[in-house]
Amino acid sequence: DPRTSPHWLLIGSSGSGKSNASYRILGDLVRRHPTEIVITEPGGVGWGAAATATNTREIAQTIINVQSELERRQSLLRAADVDHVQDLPEPLPYLVLVCEETETVLDDLKMQDRELRTATVIALRSIARLGRKAGVCLVAVTQAGSLDVFDSHVRKNITNTLIFRSEHTVGETWRLGGVRLQDLPPGAAYSVRHSALVSFPLTARPVLPQLAQPLCEADGIPVA
Repeated sequence: DPRTSPHWLLIGSSGSGKSNASYRILGDLVRRHPTEIVITEPGGVGWGAAATATNTREIAQTIINVQSELERRQSLLRAADVDHVQDLPEPLPYLVLVCEETETVLDDLKMQDRELRTATVIALRSIARLGRKAGVCLVAVTQAGSLDVFDSHVRKNITNTLIFRSEHTVGETWRLGGVRLQDLPPGAAYSVRHSALVSFPLTARPVLPQLAQPLCEADGIPVA
């Protein structure tokens, strides 16, 4: 239920099945709720034409723009004196930000623009911490779940965490007990929330609803 548990973190090595799981999760979400999707993916190979941003700077700016949309929605909540976008006189759809390979983007920004990298990390943390009431959901799909982005303060707000086949260091970070992540077959994941293994069957990439209007930057200028 995105009203109570809006955020997802999918961690796993390449080929472990995390992108396939995201297809299933997002497909179910759009069938159940009014939803708009923003997808950022380096290279755009996995999502094809559905990807909103595919190069490092575009991805960083898109994440920051989603934070600006979160702040715009917060102003609407204050004006209407309600605590969730579904309770507004004119309810807003959920806005889902899909971030593929977050570490890759941030590593590139270390070389290209450290100031933009810092702004991107701040935006991701803000979305994870404050997105629920504004109906802004984060689906982060990554190979490592590094602590400089997904630290303990952020992780406690991401209630849906799935860890697929991964190196042993991921398990050490997440304290998963006796589960051998390196032995998981493709499509199988450890649900941190349920302390149990789950499995995702092969799923076709869903057709997802795009934004009805462009995101706006902080100064209110629409982004094409």
